[in-house]
Amino acid sequence: MKKKEKEDSTPPKPRIRRKAEKLLEDSEELYHLLADHMKDLVWLLDLNLNIKYISPSVEKLTGYNLNEIQNITLEKLLSKTSFDKAMKFFSAEMTKALAAPDDYVLKRSLELELSCRDGRMIWTENAFSFIRDENRKPVSILCEGRDINDRRRAEKALRESEARHRRSEERYRNILDNMEEAYYEVDLKGDLTFFNATAVTNLGYSNDEMMGMNFRKYVDKENEQKVFEAFHRVFVTGEPSKGVDWELISKNGEKKPIESSISLMKDVDGNPVGFRGIIRDITERKRTEEQIRLLAIVDTLTGLFNRRGFITLAEQQLKTAYRTEKKQLLFFIDLDGLKVINDTYGHDEGDHALQKTAMILKQTFRESDIIGRLGGDEFAVLVVDDDELQKNILKRLKERIKEESTVSDVSYKISMSIGVAEYDPSRPCKVEELMLEADRLMYIQKKEKKQAGGYHI
Repeated sequence: MKKKEKEDSTPPKPRIRRKAEKLLEDSEELYHLLADHMKDLVWLLDLNLNIKYISPSVEKLTGYNLNEIQNITLEKLLSKTSFDKAMKFFSAEMTKALAAPDDYVLKRSLELELSCRDGRMIWTENAFSFIRDENRKPVSILCEGRDINDRRRAEKALRESEARHRRSEERYRNILDNMEEAYYEVDLKGDLTFFNATAVTNLGYSNDEMMGMNFRKYVDKENEQKVFEAFHRVFVTGEPSKGVDWELISKNGEKKPIESSISLMKDVDGNPVGFRGIIRDITERKRTEEQIRLLAIVDTLTGLFNRRGFITLAEQQLKTAYRTEKKQLLFFIDLDGLKVINDTYGHDEGDHALQKTAMILKQTFRESDIIGRLGGDEFAVLVVDDDELQKNILKRLKERIKEESTVSDVSYKISMSIGVAEYDPSRPCKVEELMLEADRLMYIQKKEKKQAGGYHI
């Protein structure tokens, strides 16, 4: 009777461990049969942490069979962090189990990262318990686990989502204050709500002076309207703007040319709450552009850069792209049938066709892109910051050409052959090499047009 009372007072054990102990006493074969039909991961280790048995679910998850996994140490099976955690756990728990009463139960579970046969790393959650002999002494360790890879991914995604939406100053300050560019956030009225150290340096005001300052305070009347229209366009369309050029006025009255990006900020319900962006000081770029103009590198007929000017600016931009690891697109464009236009309508009309081509290119590409007439009927454009898809640019160019044809008062239509080459900063090259590749692709298209019946001049 006393024995029964003692058994009744024993703390209840996990169902699987209790069954496993009983079945182990009755029959090793029956225990394996139970484990073989479980979806959970089942491992059996001796007290030296050698693997003696794994369930089919373990084989399916890891790709190892029992014979293979018995020849792998835990150190190789687990990631280094998980192995160190497991060794610390087993060292402490086994010491307690050997010294404690025979009813000592492991109460902790561990999340461990397993290495699979194919090289994948999988997270598992594992509960450990002792299998005891008839004298209640530990003889082996039962591990019951489950795959928590999906849960870990979900938890990571949740953490990342929360981090993206957290706008505290603590989150941004260390990163943003070490940026060369100025970072800003404004509310819908244009009042500054957040900015980094570079923005303070650019404007020359103190932090307290800048907080809540409206954008009209640091732009003149001419730029005020330009800035307002840029922000309004982003607000209406919801589409970010990558390169808006305007001038800042610092506290001491100095004007600084800058290029700004603008993105719409929204709250958790999707309602617009303000704008944010990066401001780059383009003083050096403007100075370089002015020096280039002084070197007479502008095509007088079209107002575009000539070959020398285009290559000079494009080389400078490719160096920046290499340093910032950004891809670029180079468009090589040939005005189809210029000789026919000259011969049929005269060279004045040929010049007019070149001017119309230049106008179409200016309307298609952004202000920050570099557009040049290389000579004769050849043009080139370097698209700065390869954010926009090539097909979208080509679609917009085709629409501009079509619009020009509908309003033109001459009997010929503007037609262009185009080749596009991509600059990859991981495989840097000279602008001339990029132009050769784009030129080659352009001539393929021109040849296809000729074979299809000409340019429809």
